[in-house]
Amino acid sequence: GKGGKGGKKGAEPAKPDRYVIVSADAFNELLQLCLRQVHVVLDAHLLPQHADEGGEGKAGGKKRARAPAAKGPAKLADPTNSPRWPKLSALVKSYLTLALELLAKLSDPAMALAVLAQLRALLPYLRVFPLLRKRLLKGLLDVWGASPSTDARLAAFGVISRLAESFPPPALELCMKGAYLTFARSCKLSSRKALPHVVLMTNCLVELFGRDDALAYQLAFVYLRQLAVHVRAAINAKKAAAQKAHSEVYNWQVVNCLRAWAAVICMHGRDERSQLRLLAFPLVQTALALARLLPATRFVPLRFQCVKMLNEVARTLELHIPVTADLLEVLDKAELGKKPSAMAAGKPVDWAVTLKVARGVVSSRAFQDGMVGRMLLHLTEWLSLNSCTIAFPEIAAPVVAELQRAARSAKVIRFQRQLKHLVGTVRKSSALVLEARARVNFAPKDLERVREFERALAAKGDTPLQQLLREERRAAETRDTAQFAGAAEEEESESDDDSDEEANASRKEKRAARATAAGDEDEDEDDEAPKSAERAKKGKAKAKNAAAAPAVPRAVANAGTEDMVTDFNASEFFS
Repeated sequence: GKGGKGGKKGAEPAKPDRYVIVSADAFNELLQLCLRQVHVVLDAHLLPQHADEGGEGKAGGKKRARAPAAKGPAKLADPTNSPRWPKLSALVKSYLTLALELLAKLSDPAMALAVLAQLRALLPYLRVFPLLRKRLLKGLLDVWGASPSTDARLAAFGVISRLAESFPPPALELCMKGAYLTFARSCKLSSRKALPHVVLMTNCLVELFGRDDALAYQLAFVYLRQLAVHVRAAINAKKAAAQKAHSEVYNWQVVNCLRAWAAVICMHGRDERSQLRLLAFPLVQTALALARLLPATRFVPLRFQCVKMLNEVARTLELHIPVTADLLEVLDKAELGKKPSAMAAGKPVDWAVTLKVARGVVSSRAFQDGMVGRMLLHLTEWLSLNSCTIAFPEIAAPVVAELQRAARSAKVIRFQRQLKHLVGTVRKSSALVLEARARVNFAPKDLERVREFERALAAKGDTPLQQLLREERRAAETRDTAQFAGAAEEEESESDDDSDEEANASRKEKRAARATAAGDEDEDEDDEAPKSAERAKKGKAKAKNAAAAPAVPRAVANAGTEDMVTDFNASEFFS
């Protein structure tokens, strides 16, 4: 009867899954096979005219040479023109969705690189689905901003770069906005370990904002104005809210964002016709206001960070930026006239990754020596930039007078020697300019003849100031390497120890079980000693490799980073 049929239908067992993979290795191989071959299969069905061209995403395919910017964005093939698209569109969308979910959950750098290469090859299909395009950009920015692997960051940016040039507007604008905001969120802290990642992301921003000068100007104007508004609010803050307002701008996020915009303007604002060059003035004004906001001695490191950035802007764009007053003010600090405190911390300051120091540190000899040394280094750099200008004797005269005054009033002999040595070098450079200037027969208003004079003076070779700058930079680099190499090793070792908490917990449980079974806890401690030594050795090797490798974009197989700009290195702003 009907009841019997109904009962038979209700008791029908559920169908088991058609495929069950019980081996992790087999699943891994299957996943890698899909990531290597799915786009090849889809191209064969939906893009047959492009299937045999050795596409950029195919294994073993030829890399596409970057097209000149003047010819417009590169076009992607359109799979919707295929008669098979209505039948396969749902399957393609499902695979793309799962690939994006996999990218968001991956922690293994090697697998992330494979997924990124697959997504790059699938860009023609992602272009069809607007919602997936947003998810794609968000996932790529997350990898670019947070991945511990440099190769994964470069691969993610390679896909972002390809997306920006091949997807329809406003793809480039969204990529620029997303990249800058991701950078701003990722650069809140700075250390020897994090510094290469910040430099790398800055180089990526420089490349991306060079795609469209007008669009880059609009976005840079808005974001620079935001930074300037924050600095102005801190300057105008009343006493009750001053501390909070100062903390909002005296941090690595603001400093790194300013340095990123300085790198963008220096790279793409060299041409007099570039719109980005117009932003050099607000950038300089904002940086100077930030450097002068708090004159306390404990904030001198932040002042040096701003001066370093401004000197690089002046060198690249050939501008005159007055920073001598901010540097010479350091010589009037009250701490330099006092005997270093024996109770103060004597640990040297890592000026490359420091914005402020504790109050007890400013009275230590290590801090005072480092402060005077850094001030003289930046002042020598500024003087060397102007040592080939026709007006250098007049430019250097007030600086020499101030240095002589400081040398007479200095109570520390080593400071007196350093100041007098710089004064003598400045006078030698001034004498060279005066000697060459005595042979000219044109007026100062003849600007073209003045430029020819300066070019001829620079062609004669390094001035005494430029030679001194090279020696001081070499000495500072050697000193920093000797003092702070251990800091990078400790950070790397801590990262290795904390990278996998579950593995650490599992190891602790196993050691506890062995100790309980054997009844001897000392044996585990003896076993742990060589392991700790081995981890320290690995951390040391990684730190050395990271320090030796330049933080500039480099090619990654199937990642699309052949489009990267490699003739600019933002590390000059971060040294």
